[in-house]
Amino acid sequence: MKAAVLLLVVASAVACGRKNAESSSLAGEVNQRGYDVTVLQAWLGEHTQVKINQFVTSKYDLDPNNCVTLRDQLSDTLHDGRKYWYVTKQCDAELERVAKLPGFDQVSPLLNSTRFDYDRVEGGDNYTKTGLCEMVEYRTVTRDAALHAPTFKGLGFYLSSGNSGDGNLIMFVDKARLHAVGKVLLTDGAPATVHRFISRGMCFGTGGNGGSIANRRYDFRPFARYEDGGNTYNVWDHVPTDFRLGRTTDAGYTFVKTFDRQSELLKP
Repeated sequence: MKAAVLLLVVASAVACGRKNAESSSLAGEVNQRGYDVTVLQAWLGEHTQVKINQFVTSKYDLDPNNCVTLRDQLSDTLHDGRKYWYVTKQCDAELERVAKLPGFDQVSPLLNSTRFDYDRVEGGDNYTKTGLCEMVEYRTVTRDAALHAPTFKGLGFYLSSGNSGDGNLIMFVDKARLHAVGKVLLTDGAPATVHRFISRGMCFGTGGNGGSIANRRYDFRPFARYEDGGNTYNVWDHVPTDFRLGRTTDAGYTFVKTFDRQSELLKP
C-alpha cells in the first residue's frame, strides 16, 4: 500500500465516512481518506471514579483534590440537620496521570472530558451520582513517513458514544502530546509507530440504566492532520465504516469488547 500523505494539493474534500466529520469542516479545512493512520487495537478497559468514600474502588481511583472544581453549591439540609452540597469535578489531567502506563513517564492523551458529580455531605458520607465510568483504550499505528512530514500537526479521532452521553465528537491531539508506545513494521515493510489514547466511556450511575448499559456502543475513526499554505488537511483512515466497540447491529447482535488487528496490519 502506498501512503496517501503529506502535501498533495487536494482539489476537493473526499468523503470521510461520517457525515458528522464531513460537516464539521471549517473554511480552509479539507477532509480526505488515506493510509497514514489506522486503529491497531481497541478494548473496553478498567473503570474509573472520583474516590469520595471507602465503599467502592476502581482500577483508576481519582483524588478529587487533584481535579478542577466546576461546582460546589449548597443544596439543602438533611433531616438530621446536616447540610449538603452539589459538587462537579473535572478530572481530565488527574485521569491521564492515574491511567499512565507502567514504565512510561509520559501520560496518554484523554480524548474526551471527564466530569464527576457527587453530593458532599457535612461531616462525611459523600454520595456519588456519576458512579463508576468505563475506560476505552485505543492503539493506533501511524506511518513514520507521515509523522516525520514537516507539515504534520498531530492525530485526532471521530468519536461517537451512542447512548453513553457524549454524542459525536471530533478530538485532536497535538503531535507534542502523542504517546508513542512501540515501533513496528507494516505488512508492506514501512516503519510505523504505535500510539496510545484513552477515553472515558459510559458511567454506571445508581440504577435505572440497565438497558442502556447492555446496548452501549462506541464508534470511532482516526485521522492525521497536516497544515500547508494556510490550509488544514485531515487524512482520515480509509476503512469503509467506523470502528465499533460495544453492541453491534449485525444479525447476531453481538457485543464486542475488544479487537486486535496486528496479524492484519503488521509484518511478522
